[in-house]
Amino acid sequence: MIVALLALLGFHHGTSSRAESDQDRPVGVKYDRVFKTGDVKIEPFDLANLPPLPAGYVALNNKAFRITTSAIVAGRHTVRFAVPSVTEEDTFQKLRIFRVDNDPFDPDGYVWVDVTLLQSSTAPPNFSTKTIYGQSEGLGTFVIAKLIREVPPSAAIADLVVTTSGVADRITAPDLISYTIKVVNQGPNNASDVGLWDGVAGPVNLVTVEPSRGSCKPKYSHIVCKLGSLRAGESITVSVKLKPEEGRGSFPREGKEITHDAGAKAVEKDPTPQNNEASDTVLVFPDPNQPPTVTLNSPKDEALFVGPADITLEATAEDIDGSISKVEFFDGENSLGLGTSVDGKKFALTARRLSYGRHNFVAVATDNGGRLDWSLSRQIFVNGLSLVSVKTPAADALIAPGLDVTLAALATHPSGVIKKLQFLANGRLLGEGSLSDANTYTFNWKAARRGDYSIAAIALDGSDTPTVSIPVKFIVGKRPEVTFISPGDAARGSASTNVSIAVRAKQVEGWIRRVDFYADGKLIGSASDIVTETFRFSWRNVPAGKHTLKAIAFDDLGVSETSDSITLSVEKAND
Repeated sequence: MIVALLALLGFHHGTSSRAESDQDRPVGVKYDRVFKTGDVKIEPFDLANLPPLPAGYVALNNKAFRITTSAIVAGRHTVRFAVPSVTEEDTFQKLRIFRVDNDPFDPDGYVWVDVTLLQSSTAPPNFSTKTIYGQSEGLGTFVIAKLIREVPPSAAIADLVVTTSGVADRITAPDLISYTIKVVNQGPNNASDVGLWDGVAGPVNLVTVEPSRGSCKPKYSHIVCKLGSLRAGESITVSVKLKPEEGRGSFPREGKEITHDAGAKAVEKDPTPQNNEASDTVLVFPDPNQPPTVTLNSPKDEALFVGPADITLEATAEDIDGSISKVEFFDGENSLGLGTSVDGKKFALTARRLSYGRHNFVAVATDNGGRLDWSLSRQIFVNGLSLVSVKTPAADALIAPGLDVTLAALATHPSGVIKKLQFLANGRLLGEGSLSDANTYTFNWKAARRGDYSIAAIALDGSDTPTVSIPVKFIVGKRPEVTFISPGDAARGSASTNVSIAVRAKQVEGWIRRVDFYADGKLIGSASDIVTETFRFSWRNVPAGKHTLKAIAFDDLGVSETSDSITLSVEKAND
């Protein structure tokens, strides 16, 4: 009955590695917002890998639980916990639900947060049913915590004061932004677990951060520090250096504002929190040294090689106000080395015996002033010894939407072993082909949707070495419609006048990108009025004679259709 009621209230019951009815554990989750349903999984989690619980608490039965879901959800979720072993109401009323969260002053650390729902009209603690609830953003790792020792709230007061010094009002890139943050404890009591944050707004890179004691780490656009304890009257300083980052561009001539906002917090009550923060703004003017430019010329994008391959990378780099110091080539995040050059502009490097599979090359140029630029990436694939080719569909085929498309590929290997062959559409895996004939693999792509596609087949040989085919491009779609509105067929006119031409063109499932107008086989103009189905063109100073007109409409996928031809007779004007 209780389970049925909870289901009506929206609680999703999880699967657990131990499902005894008397176990103290989480038993269900009620999501805040659900975008896609899925299963809840509840697993034991090792307490040894978690931080100590808050003073006075221990984990009930010395257990922690990790709750995950395959559902797509958002918001604050309510977790129901059963505690059948707790038989004394006083003990029950002091139970708390703690959840692991990120330490706000240590990106590599964790802290416990009390997420117990104590005052709730829909999910209050209930001793008669031995249930207690927690609520948190997201799921994660929880414990049911039992109070074993009362810890009286601290009456200590520590007045922290944060100031900054040493920062310049304005600088010119690439000069560094330097400043010192000072935290003073004005007492009257000692401050414990002092944490400091420094949020930076603007394009900068952290160069150094040096606390006089404790430790500091970068965290997204912040610097966070754990500074330990601070006796009354003591102070701690944190020195920071930031480098303005212009990237491949430049700051505005009037300068770019970079702001930082520092603050500190301790466990003890602070009587004047308004003096816990300090900020500065620096105006950074652009680096007079302009950045270089670099283009990766070779290899061609999506080129295929048989491996292990030696591949030569070539790039062109220039600097309008200086010289190129170096060009470094990368494969993903891995440096392949520095290129060599005979003229300081064209750089080359040969990457030897590259492994099988996909590689992503980028060239990075550095000028004599230290400015950088990076090229667009080029992706290549190093094949094994298999031979793979797509047989169907044919290149540039036009296939009607909604139909099943049979994909076929031929794959062979000198050893005679092809372990499997997969088909990809625009780089996305469609599925694995089935051997249907000698060395031929097929896959039925059901109800293909409208779009332009690049189909490739990738085969794995007996040693799992991949080989990918040359992609075959085709379109799933219908031809557009195009008909003449004016002039009518066999119309007549006078020479040296202007003729207004209008056609109606439409694409039911897309839109018309352009209509080209032809007279006697020569292009005379185009129209791209995409907000209407009527496309117009004025043919000026039409010569005398009999002309044949036609229009070709192109849709958003590049599919074209040619109208029926019409004739226009233009007579010479009388002298």
